[in-house]
Amino acid sequence: MRPNDRSPGSADSKRASSTAVLARRLAIPLFTIVGAAFGAWALIYTGATNPMLVGDSGPLGRIGLPIAEFFFQAASVVVIGAIILMMLILPRSKPQRRRGAGARRAEKKAKQLAAKKAAAGKASAAEEAAAAATLTAEATAASASSADAFKTDRKAERDVELDPSWAAALLTAQIGSVFLVLSSVATLILRYVNTAGTAATNATQAEFSAQLGAYITQIDSGRLWSLVVVTAIVMSMILFATRSFAGIGWTALLTVLILLPQALMGHAAEAKGHIEAVNSLGLHLVAVMAWVGGLVVLALISPTLTGRQDLGEIIKRYSTIALFSIVIMAYSGFVNATLRVKGLDDWLTPYGQLVIIKVVFTVILGLIGFWYRQRIIDRLGSSMRAAAEFWRLVLVEIAIFGAVV
Repeated sequence: MRPNDRSPGSADSKRASSTAVLARRLAIPLFTIVGAAFGAWALIYTGATNPMLVGDSGPLGRIGLPIAEFFFQAASVVVIGAIILMMLILPRSKPQRRRGAGARRAEKKAKQLAAKKAAAGKASAAEEAAAAATLTAEATAASASSADAFKTDRKAERDVELDPSWAAALLTAQIGSVFLVLSSVATLILRYVNTAGTAATNATQAEFSAQLGAYITQIDSGRLWSLVVVTAIVMSMILFATRSFAGIGWTALLTVLILLPQALMGHAAEAKGHIEAVNSLGLHLVAVMAWVGGLVVLALISPTLTGRQDLGEIIKRYSTIALFSIVIMAYSGFVNATLRVKGLDDWLTPYGQLVIIKVVFTVILGLIGFWYRQRIIDRLGSSMRAAAEFWRLVLVEIAIFGAVV
């Protein structure tokens, strides 16, 4: 009989724990390095870094803007992924609110007194007054007891010890939100530089500030991205101020204001069939954030997950979301591509070839997901070997996602 490999001192347990720590340490560097390398190659291959003949913004706009946008997307992935995990996948260990027992006792005693009164048939005025006074006093005491119980329950809810994985996801979202704010501000400024071209690069400090203000208040793209910046700031403030489902729910609603402007300003907005392009890009962004973000944050909080008995259930919930995400991602990506790529010649262009590469990577990611859904997830609750294998596959997926995103 094979010994239980979930015991803390077993070799399998130590291997799974070390693999989880490795996943946490490598998740962000792996995603960033692979994404930056593939993104730089794509920019060079498609000619996006070549100077423009008229109104060129210089290296600051041509190279700086894609870098800022990449870090903004990476921060968005982490923050939105953590919010999804906290809302839909991880338990918070929120206690059940207790109802005041004093009110129930008073109600029961009142019924008993009423029954005695009915059995006696009559009572003196003095007795009735005394009974009424007694009931009033007991009702007052019950009300005070209920109020005290409610305050106690509210305090217990605030002071409850959070589930370690939920708390780790919240911390991850908080840190990610800081980078989200910083990268959104950098992207706003560099979008202006890229739009204004030489008017921005050759401007004095005063002229630059005035032109940036005009871009933010008068130009549609500037207004939309300003909305992203404000939303990122508000989201970060809520994440640092809340520990409740309600607060996290508000941040989930704010993610719409993070993603919608990107859909309206994305490359698909310039394609024929504007409405279809924007809608498909919006769906694409939602699917990517849920799938990639959930996976990256799982890796970042992996040391808190590895020893859990319910690890299999947690990964099953995420896997279900990932399954829906890959379907939406494939469909929306196909719609987007058909709006921009019409014939065989278009597929042979640098853009068409990039689409083909992304399709291949997406298929590989789907196969990896299918593998651990069929072969690994069911064993996670009982086998630490399965946990170690799962975290290794997660790192492979994150590396591929870095290229796809």
